[in-house]
Amino acid sequence: MDLKRTVEAVLESGVCPPDQAMAILRHLEEGRAGSEEIRMLNRLREALETGEVRIPAASRYRNIMEELVWAEVERRCEDPAVLRAVRTNLHDIMAYALNRLPPLYATSLEGAAFQRRRAEAELGTLVASRVDEALATTAQKPEWHPERVPLVDDPAPRLLEALQRLGGNR
Repeated sequence: MDLKRTVEAVLESGVCPPDQAMAILRHLEEGRAGSEEIRMLNRLREALETGEVRIPAASRYRNIMEELVWAEVERRCEDPAVLRAVRTNLHDIMAYALNRLPPLYATSLEGAAFQRRRAEAELGTLVASRVDEALATTAQKPEWHPERVPLVDDPAPRLLEALQRLGGNR
């Protein structure tokens, strides 16, 4: 995991999917953060505390397709033009692509690994194509229904606690 790129994408989008939160937690628990990473993680902590970034609640089942679409969008963020589009439309991009892909639910780590392998082998090209469509569609409608009220989930307190311990102070 490229921690810097992950944290930058989370800060830009305002959302940290549970799988990304878990990856950041694993990184913290391994104690591998350097000084620049600690600075970025402290910025993430502040964003979580103020509500600037939210972490959707995890559940006992997961649609692995969400992780795959997120990874594809994150890969596309290497292009600055895509990053600008994602910053303003991440949720629309994710929903658009996911609504055009089959769900791949899992209830265990083993099931999730199986679904990931299956999806990468059988659906990788389709995922990329649906993300392309989502980027193109949302780029054409950046202010599409600005009156919409977004869905909001509770932040994940475990990541916030780990980030607070990392900073040691406020």
